[in-house]
Amino acid sequence: MKTSRLLTMKWTVASEAVRRSAVAGGRGLDVQAFAEFAVADAVIALAVELVGEREGCVERVVATIAPPKRGAVVIGGEMTGGAAGRWEEDEDARLVHVTIGEPTSDTPLLVATVRLEEGGVSVLYARTTLLAYLGIPGGRYEVAGATMETGVGLVTGAR
Repeated sequence: MKTSRLLTMKWTVASEAVRRSAVAGGRGLDVQAFAEFAVADAVIALAVELVGEREGCVERVVATIAPPKRGAVVIGGEMTGGAAGRWEEDEDARLVHVTIGEPTSDTPLLVATVRLEEGGVSVLYARTTLLAYLGIPGGRYEVAGATMETGVGLVTGAR
């Protein structure tokens, strides 16, 4: 039986960093469309579909940015479109480890470890190259958490 889980990793990004990246021509960021970043931070998320029982492959990856008071907008499609990886669960420690490679290099797009907890997950470690790809400088973002849903496929209904 093919089991699917949806892991969503989230980072908050300082409004100034998003605006500077967009003005500097950061990939996938349109300064005109995101004028509201002048007053509020953004949430950038990587949604990852994990397939298998206790280990398996990553089926799909979608990156989004959520401006304040707007729905999520898909970004970084060139980087996530062909991304592939593996995941495994350490059932005794209640950990899930995910490694996803970039489609055009050997650099990991995402390396993460989350702890499965009653009612959710907590992030123990998360690193992504997506934010650098978007032109957002280091030190301007932090992990905002993660969610995991079982039996759910990746929804790409973001605009």
